[in-house]
Amino acid sequence: MVPNTTWSWIWRLQITEYLRHFCWLVMHGSLPTNSFKASRHLTSNTSCHRCGAVVESDLHNLRDCPRAMSIWKYVYPTIPNNFYMLDCQLWFKHHATMEAGTKFIVTCFEIWRNRNEHIFQNTQKDT
Repeated sequence: MVPNTTWSWIWRLQITEYLRHFCWLVMHGSLPTNSFKASRHLTSNTSCHRCGAVVESDLHNLRDCPRAMSIWKYVYPTIPNNFYMLDCQLWFKHHATMEAGTKFIVTCFEIWRNRNEHIFQNTQKDT
């Protein structure tokens, strides 16, 4: 979680309530990824269901997983050099508050939704 951060920017976004809630979960490091569930002793498996990486964190899930990376390359054909450099909360807030922030948030949410469909409905969407 980002220290000393005000969260009011999330509630000022011109997006739907469920997307605001999603933003809040990301900014608090509370998406129920495998590493989050393992930290709460809900599972012993911290690996990513999609690529098998050892730790499925928020950042891995939304940005660094090869499945997520292919989506980002499709959505933003010219990804800025610093796109993969920030930690999760700084990365998310930086891009969510830019002019194309809604597109960024919706893409993150769709990556998260795609992950959940893959796990709970055993589906794999092509990107």
